[in-house]
Amino acid sequence: MKKMILVFSLIIGCCFTQTGMLAEKGYGAFGIWGEASAPVDSDYGQERTVLSLDYMTKFGLEIGIKAGTLTDNYYEGWYGYYGYDASMEYAITGYNIEYHFKNNNMYRGGTNFYIGYDVEELSFEDEDTGTLSDPLSEMKTYSLGLYSNKRTFFELSQETFSYYDTILGQEVDVENEFVKFGGLIRIGRKAGVLISYKIDTDYVEAMFENEDLEYFKQGDLTLAIGGAFGAW
Repeated sequence: MKKMILVFSLIIGCCFTQTGMLAEKGYGAFGIWGEASAPVDSDYGQERTVLSLDYMTKFGLEIGIKAGTLTDNYYEGWYGYYGYDASMEYAITGYNIEYHFKNNNMYRGGTNFYIGYDVEELSFEDEDTGTLSDPLSEMKTYSLGLYSNKRTFFELSQETFSYYDTILGQEVDVENEFVKFGGLIRIGRKAGVLISYKIDTDYVEAMFENEDLEYFKQGDLTLAIGGAFGAW
């Protein structure tokens, strides 16, 4: 049980706004994106693959749904004498809502803002029947970000991870804050590749206090590729 708690408490929430970033102000767009994320410098940790469908309205509201898998890679050991590499896989389902505040100077620079709300649930998938179990945990993310018209962005987020603790016999909430930044590289006018880096604010604080850049390796990299249609 302790291992499952550790696995879930380290889940990385994915709350991107790719479609909204590609769409010009005053235009609606439908987006399809594939995302993959993994630790920067570790053979262990969580690897995610997610497919998301998003719609950006003409008045700035972006809504989306997503599904994918999370694979947790860890070392299973006993008393330090024997162990082996192991992994556990979970199914991800979720949705997200963002609102974009875009400026009018779409081709002369400027800064745009967005606020977002993201929900993800994790379940086991039965290999024989293909059906999902009841959700084992839920991750809610509130985010505030800004991005330039050149599609570089910076985001602050708070994640609340909720699960049922069988030892305590009650629901438990764990909160963490994260910093995320990156950029969207356009491929033509309707497609793009997004590269981002995300790290817990506790590591950022420790990095400055101890003047040790090694803490920077505790983050995660995400690569997303897809396109927005009807954005112009």
